[in-house]
Amino acid sequence: MQLTNTEVGMLLIHMGIMRKEIKKALKRNYSFFEAKRQLACYDSIIDLLGRVVDDTKKLCDIEFSDEQKEMLASFIYSYTTIIKQEAGREKIDASDILQAFEKIAARLEGGRHAYAETI
Repeated sequence: MQLTNTEVGMLLIHMGIMRKEIKKALKRNYSFFEAKRQLACYDSIIDLLGRVVDDTKKLCDIEFSDEQKEMLASFIYSYTTIIKQEAGREKIDASDILQAFEKIAARLEGGRHAYAETI
């Protein structure tokens, strides 16, 4: 999957910000070991993005596993829902962020949103 440095940076920042909430949601919705496995997948995405963000190329080729694609698609789906709600409540324009996330989601090739209800 190809992502621009801007997209990688944006994902890295937003996923880092949401890690604590993701951890709580996974603990709440899954067994101890499954939650731990899912959080490890989430962290592996952050680690992978962190390794390529320093690259000087404008486009980064990133190889996500199927599990990572599914987790990332679920994160984007859930997170954009949260952003829309907050933007409506605060009366702010979040269209740039939403468009960027929607572009990334479109490139994930139909990732199922199995974890979307966890956030």
